[in-house]
Amino acid sequence: MSERGIGTVRLAALIIATLLALFVILLLGLPAWQPVLFFLVGMAMLGHVAGHRRRTAISA
Repeated sequence: MSERGIGTVRLAALIIATLLALFVILLLGLPAWQPVLFFLVGMAMLGHVAGHRRRTAISA
């Protein structure tokens, strides 16, 4: 699988996990801002990892 395909799968998995977390949190009656925070942190982590991979590929 190509790097782009892996990134797409990861992004889709993150979005699905965020939606599931939102559903569970709403069922439990917890504040709804938490999944938004998780999503933003997840996106930042994905961007960070992608940046490292890109730098490693260029320097190799």
